[in-house]
Amino acid sequence: MPVGILRWRCRKNEFSFISDLTFEENPVIGVRDGVSLSDKKTAVTQSKYDIEILEAGVKAHFYLELVIRENDDEMMMDQELATIFCGINAGEIRLGAKKTRGFGEFKIVRLSEKVYSKENYLEYADSYNPEKWGKLQQ
Repeated sequence: MPVGILRWRCRKNEFSFISDLTFEENPVIGVRDGVSLSDKKTAVTQSKYDIEILEAGVKAHFYLELVIRENDDEMMMDQELATIFCGINAGEIRLGAKKTRGFGEFKIVRLSEKVYSKENYLEYADSYNPEKWGKLQQ
């Protein structure tokens, strides 16, 4: 289940929204161990630790909401999103800790888009209902 929401300001008076990941099934969680390193890159005494990770192959979904106003350059915003999505699928954008150690890579396997306007704004009430979007394909 999602535990929080991230909102950030893109430009003046614009908000976007990215939800937390929601897992299709209970994810497989593994444990990896590590050792804290000193500034000289040597092991610190009694500094062993364990870190929980999501094992490869976990499927989840998230929602990204982008508010486009009348005077916005929608084509430029679409291009910026396409760049982000390409960066994700190329492994250049990762989630979580230990990203330089090979963790956090994910792929976008499906994109769906819904546009809300003054003509269909009441449909927005169901926009975060996973049943309206369907299950992820295996």
